[in-house]
Amino acid sequence: MILFADKPQGITSFDVVHKVKKWLNYKKVGHCGTLDPLATGLMVLVTDQDTKKAQEYQWFDKSYDAVIDLSLKTDTWDIDYHDYQEEVWKPEKAVTKEQIEGLLQKLVPSHILPIPAFSAKKIAGKRMYKSARAGKELAADREMNIQKIIVTHYEWPLVHMSCDVGSGTFIRSIAHWLGEQLGTGWTIRELRRTRIGEREIDKLPDLITFKKTETGYRVIDK
Repeated sequence: MILFADKPQGITSFDVVHKVKKWLNYKKVGHCGTLDPLATGLMVLVTDQDTKKAQEYQWFDKSYDAVIDLSLKTDTWDIDYHDYQEEVWKPEKAVTKEQIEGLLQKLVPSHILPIPAFSAKKIAGKRMYKSARAGKELAADREMNIQKIIVTHYEWPLVHMSCDVGSGTFIRSIAHWLGEQLGTGWTIRELRRTRIGEREIDKLPDLITFKKTETGYRVIDK
């Protein structure tokens, strides 16, 4: 069976899998691509025999809504920093929406971007985030496919944007690149996955959702 869940903020993708597995009482439940604890939105889950189909969804294009904070830098490139964050002063020359839009369009249709050191990407067989947490950040770049970026709202220091990207594209990498070009910060404050392939989160009637309780999150029974 293939299921679709709306991951809440503050729990891991593994937490979502564990809660759905317990709720449905399945022997096997897997996911088709992680979301950071900060992120919310669409996750594809597969159960029992269909766990073999997990890789099919991992390669699908995806859509995200994001909020970038240009006044803050962190080591993780998002608000859930590990041990470093730095506030950035507002530039003397105002950063305009037109300037941001012009820079972001340079990333379409693809661009070589840095991979976040705090990511699950493997280098020499080791997850980058494990090295970063040990104080040995690894640096790596790769070409990322960015099909469309729209700035939906901007008021210093927050850039609201929607983007369609190919598999393996980090929204944090886009934010970091933008901040480097502007000479500002680059921290992701909000991130929501709204589409995987042809599946849009707002058009899924059987979407699994969660409710926050005093002890954490639980699946909402339909």
